[in-house]
Amino acid sequence: MLRGGRRVGATHYIQMEGVNMASFILDTEDLSTIRGGGLLLLDAVYKVQDRFFQPDSGGDVLSTGASVGLFRFQGDEAAADQLVRKIRKFLRAEYRHATLLVERVTATPGAFLRDRERLIARIRRAQLATPSLAVPTFPPDKTPRLGNQDNAVCALDHLRPAAGDERKMKGQSLPLSPSTRCRRKHGVKQKTDFYAEVLKRDLPGETALLADLEATHFALHFNHIAASQSWGPLNNKMAVLYLDGNRFSKSQNTVVRKACAKFEGAKADEEAIAALRRFDATVKANRARFLHAVLEQALETGPNDDAWWFNTEHENRDDDDWDEKVSKRLRLETLLWGGDEIILVLPAWKGWEVARLFLNESKCWSIDDQPLDHALGLVFCHEKAPIHRVVSLARSLADHAKKAVGRDLSSLAYQVLESFDHIGADVAARFADLCEGLDAHPRRLILTREGVEALDQHMKPLRSEGGLPQRQMKRLVRALFTNHSIDNAKAANEEMALDKTFSEKTLKPLLAGLASGYRDLDESRERRGNESWLAWYHIEQLWDYVSPSQPGLEDRS
Repeated sequence: MLRGGRRVGATHYIQMEGVNMASFILDTEDLSTIRGGGLLLLDAVYKVQDRFFQPDSGGDVLSTGASVGLFRFQGDEAAADQLVRKIRKFLRAEYRHATLLVERVTATPGAFLRDRERLIARIRRAQLATPSLAVPTFPPDKTPRLGNQDNAVCALDHLRPAAGDERKMKGQSLPLSPSTRCRRKHGVKQKTDFYAEVLKRDLPGETALLADLEATHFALHFNHIAASQSWGPLNNKMAVLYLDGNRFSKSQNTVVRKACAKFEGAKADEEAIAALRRFDATVKANRARFLHAVLEQALETGPNDDAWWFNTEHENRDDDDWDEKVSKRLRLETLLWGGDEIILVLPAWKGWEVARLFLNESKCWSIDDQPLDHALGLVFCHEKAPIHRVVSLARSLADHAKKAVGRDLSSLAYQVLESFDHIGADVAARFADLCEGLDAHPRRLILTREGVEALDQHMKPLRSEGGLPQRQMKRLVRALFTNHSIDNAKAANEEMALDKTFSEKTLKPLLAGLASGYRDLDESRERRGNESWLAWYHIEQLWDYVSPSQPGLEDRS
């Protein structure tokens, strides 16, 4: 209905979205600040939902993600515009350090998917007109340090002006910007609550872990995750695991389009929205089950298990966050949760195990015959490695896996960083260099689910007495991937003089597993006869990381 040239009582779609997240989440190396940035964006979505889209508000919720909320409002355009202004005002007041955009479109009956695309386009256009960094603001009672004044710049982000009292961290008094202070405070406060909220919201009825979570304290620093004297070469190393859905947007659109295909007008929109909500709920429930599996595994070990728990007796007590009542902290961190992305940080000795757990948990994930496959990027590195660059590398590995082996299967690309020098290197170029002279396709350096299972099954026997002699194995790998000489590799292989039974029961099944699971291969281009040599790269690189045991508990060659 039109009144005075304006639509009255129409349906409007409103979307809020956090953008420019690199300058709000990954602009520091401080764990609590990173966590706080991500949780604040997630919190903003649900705060807008609770404040503006209750059942009696004239609006409702269609979809929510890590930093995205899609809502529907019934009313005239003036009321819709007023609601958008209220949401923007609320977000500026409560989340002034983040960049949160709000846009709306008036619905066209029967064109829900197209309306969504219009809405996304408006968000992207608004993002182009927005500074990549939220302009720093200061509380009325805080005076920023300016010019050449001592400690003028935030000690954590090295960019924003500092203001207010310094904070003692790891024995140092550090000036903080209001943005960093706000995010860090939220990250420390909400750590435990976050996991409980995810389980209660996305897995209603699963209450078994809630009491244990309430009594659990989590790592405050990356050192709490990686520090140990019990894991030999893995001491002080961590794993950054990035999980990204394959073509989730396309799968979502396929499910929505199929649901509304037989209908027209408002009925088509209702069917589309119902399908969107179902897709949203399915993805969230799947992710929550995975989180539940990780937490269950960690919590059931008990706080005396060094694999999952950090003993605070070894931490620096000259810290404002020190709590003398806390004796153990869980070695787990979630840097990003929601949408189709997850970023976890774990001890190096747990990284492979959790990656494999995710691949097992997600094996049967689907909705309406649309498989929900993922690409995983896994980086093993020192706990002092620059986290924003490590996360960027993990993302690049997952993106390369999608391009290399396709988006129709789940895959894992990894990198072991022995120094910081390799961070930022082009992943595709690095894999191509490794295969130089071997007449083997670098696609085979990406692990399929079958390859992951094969490594997990056979790596311990490889390291056992009577297994692979590590020195000769490393010589073979140098011949292949440093000297690019198959002849030298064959000579090293012969020198190992492997037991025939061992070869038949362990090595050959492993090589077969690492070569399986790929789809849509161009046999003439990719099956060149030398792909089996690439398996040795995985064996050497992951020797310490797959199914690791503490020194003294496993007889290593």
